[in-house]
Formats: sequence, C-alpha cells, structure tokens
Amino acid sequence: MDSKLFKKLFSMLIVLAMVLSMCPTIVFAETVVDTTDPNYCPHCKKVLSDEEWIAWDGTTIATGHYYIAQNELALTATPTVSKDMVINLRGNNIKAKANARAFDISAEGTLTIMDSTATTTVENGIAVYNSGVVQGNGYFESSYGGLIQVNGGTFKLYSGTLADGYAKNGGNIYARSSGKVYIYDGLVQNGKT
Repeated sequence: MDSKLFKKLFSMLIVLAMVLSMCPTIVFAETVVDTTDPNYCPHCKKVLSDEEWIAWDGTTIATGHYYIAQNELALTATPTVSKDMVINLRGNNIKAKANARAFDISAEGTLTIMDSTATTTVENGIAVYNSGVVQGNGYFESSYGGLIQVNGGTFKLYSGTLADGYAKNGGNIYARSSGKVYIYDGLVQNGKT
C-alpha cells in the first residue's frame, strides 16, 4: 500500500475517532424507565400510553392492560382468567361477589394485580401500606381459594392488597395443578380457612 494513501486513511480514521469521542454519552446511554409513572407496568417493564390502559368492567377476559375506574367494582360473577391480563387498581377496589371468589386463573391464564398509586407511610412509628384492595365478600365453602384460585396458571402481585379471602381451603390464594404465585410487593391480609 502506498504510504501517502495509508497516511490519509489513518488521518481520516483518527478524525472519525475524535468526532465520535466528542458525541454526548447520552446518545449511547440506556433508556431509563420512570417506575413512578402511574402508567408504568411492572409486568411489561415499560410505561404504557393512556390509550393502552382500558377501563375494566369486571367481565372482559382478553389479553391486555386494564385499570379500575370507579371507587369500587363489585363483581357479579367470578371471572376465569384464560389470557394474559394486567389489572391496575389505581387506588380503587374490586369486591368479589357474595360467597364467591374474585378470580379463577386457568392453565392458559396469567393475572397480574398492581396498584400504581400504592404508598407506604409511617404513622406513630408504624408503617402503613395504602393501596387499592381486591376484597373477599363472605365465606366460599364449596371449593379452594377464597379470593384467588390459581388452577395451573400464574398469579403475580406487584402492589395492591388482597384481603378477606375466606374459604374452606386456602384463604386468600390457593394454587393447584402446578399453578404459580409470585408476590413481588403488596399486602396479603385477613385470609381465613
């Protein structure tokens, strides 16, 4: 190779390296996701647009991201989750139908409960968890899982509260047939058998 050509190519390479080194490092930085954004979904690990969240009516079972729009959503039946559903309580409550569980999760289903408004405060030296609640409504005698039965599917709790599940077997959550339960954060309380 000609030494003049080599010097020109080497000079251009040096100039290119210098230009790239002057680029702001933010160009190459990893995107930071704001986990405090009310539209952040921990299941997807991203912030969703308002249009991607759908108000849940208590009966729709379809893959998607849902939120509870009213202060308390009273279920009229026990939904069987057979899709991949994320429900954001947003500080509101879901109340099970009287003497029935709130959710059945089938082998094909994944239910994720979260509350983007959940906070922990300290009152008189005691930590108090404030969030929306999935709440039982009476004694469910005929089967397992007073609040949530995971029948081969997957249940994930990222935030929010599960309370007052009351059943013959398995208070708040009952997993069977290789059902999986993951509790990352939140509160499970007052379940009884």
